[in-house]
Amino acid sequence: MRVMGTELWWSPQKGLAATKGAGAEWEQVDGAKDVLTLSSEQLLKYGLAIGKADTDAGLLDVLKLPPTTKVKRLDSKVKSLRHTASQRAKNAWKKVDDFVESLVAIDERLREYNELIAQGNRLAAKPKISDCHRRVIAAREFLERAKLDESTEADFRQQLGSLENKIKSAKAILDISPK
Repeated sequence: MRVMGTELWWSPQKGLAATKGAGAEWEQVDGAKDVLTLSSEQLLKYGLAIGKADTDAGLLDVLKLPPTTKVKRLDSKVKSLRHTASQRAKNAWKKVDDFVESLVAIDERLREYNELIAQGNRLAAKPKISDCHRRVIAAREFLERAKLDESTEADFRQQLGSLENKIKSAKAILDISPK
């Protein structure tokens, strides 16, 4: 099920329910931490399907339609849509992976910057902080364009905000440290 934390139960007398009823006839269909997946046999058993067919003629029979009814096959269309959806998902994950890598890179540049400042090498430190700032701007632009679920976006924004604060502190150190 998509609603994690919710269970699904079935009884021959009562049908499907979100909670287990009294009596031994109740069967758990879906657990609170499971992804709901039903076979065609289960769909029939739980009353979610009216029949099962392996051929066009069998489908027409299950639907109680005349054998002369034209059946339009969508196999190639479904295959194409599945491929497109798969590619979009891969692209989306790549963008998220790239974003996370950019956060890691910003953090690494900040560490390098802090080491250079600790060594008194302001000249080498300045490009590091400029690179961090440029990367944060790019990460913010990504978040503006990305369509992420609210909790993921909030988490990314929090991480990005934390890095921005580190950059501000680092810039302040660069501005006040002796030349």
